[in-house]
Amino acid sequence: MTLNPVTTIILVSPKGNAEDIFARIKIPYEVEYHHVAIDYPSTTSPLDFTVYCSFVTLWRQFMVERNKVYISTKRTVSIDGEIMSPPTTRQAAYRYLAKLSDRQHIVTTAIAVRYLGQVTMVVVESKVTMKKLSQKIIEHYVETGEPFEHDIGYNIQGLGANLTESIEGDFDNVAGLPIYSLQEHLISKKILVVKEGEIVDVY
Repeated sequence: MTLNPVTTIILVSPKGNAEDIFARIKIPYEVEYHHVAIDYPSTTSPLDFTVYCSFVTLWRQFMVERNKVYISTKRTVSIDGEIMSPPTTRQAAYRYLAKLSDRQHIVTTAIAVRYLGQVTMVVVESKVTMKKLSQKIIEHYVETGEPFEHDIGYNIQGLGANLTESIEGDFDNVAGLPIYSLQEHLISKKILVVKEGEIVDVY
């Protein structure tokens, strides 16, 4: 299948495996890094929080070109509705992984797409069940550095795969980017055009 973008596509501050996953649909793209101040909402809903952060990241960008496509992604991990802040220190990583141990959490991803002055959204949730993690396993994993390289505190495509028991839903969502859902959205918005006579592949 051949997908052709109608204009330039820009990934805004991609994290973790997002670029590698996006590259699978084999279309050209650019990357821009921006720091956007976000006044975090008071909502405790992981879904509302994730959507808000993704939307604001694009809406508050000053240097944008109307005819280009800007894509921003925000992911959160939550347990029983409580948002888990990604760890930034070793001690925080120990506590974070200990809390995920032997229970289910939800990875929520909100993708904001800005094009022609409008922002549209794609939202995907996956349920992940972690194995029972001993203190020794947690310590060894923290020492790899992976908890600090990914915005959900572990890398399902790296050593973090050994920590998980099961995934319900989109694996790519947990890996870094729900690419099939995003691809469908870009096609529906006529940002990606499928070559005539071809069928859309499921990645």
